[in-house]
Amino acid sequence: MDKAVSDNLYNTPSSDLKSDDENVFAPVKRPWPIFVIAVWMLLCFMLLSSNIKIILSSLLEETSKAGSTVGTVFLLLGLVLIVGVVKLHKWSVYIAGAFCILLGVLELYQVFWALTQSEDLIRFALVVLFLYTVPSLLSAWYMLRPEFRGLVERNRKYKQMVSMNKYVAKKLGK
Repeated sequence: MDKAVSDNLYNTPSSDLKSDDENVFAPVKRPWPIFVIAVWMLLCFMLLSSNIKIILSSLLEETSKAGSTVGTVFLLLGLVLIVGVVKLHKWSVYIAGAFCILLGVLELYQVFWALTQSEDLIRFALVVLFLYTVPSLLSAWYMLRPEFRGLVERNRKYKQMVSMNKYVAKKLGK
């Protein structure tokens, strides 16, 4: 027998591979910036839903409640999306990231459009840029970066493990 094999006969072999699932069995702590992003998205959805109400009310008859209904439905869908983001649901995070990118790009377009219209709107454009566009793009960056996506994936695996444990306990309890 080979000397190297006989020396390590009773030792557990080691591997150089790094375990990806080392923290799967621990609950995932939600990072604090996700709550700031949720508040930011709530403000954005409230502003957009009120703008939708105003635009649809001006396009339709004044007695029509379609504008109010569409704005309210938009706000409710936004609230569902925000709850999904806080709970770290994978698709909610991706949709919210895409929404923040779209919102940031549209506001950036509005800033450039305002700058071409008048020299007096420069202050307004800069305020909109720093108070509305930058937070939207930073929110999208935070939610779509690889570290946060890994956190979301770990949360999904943990929730799946808890669900499977409950299912097995229920089946064994019968």
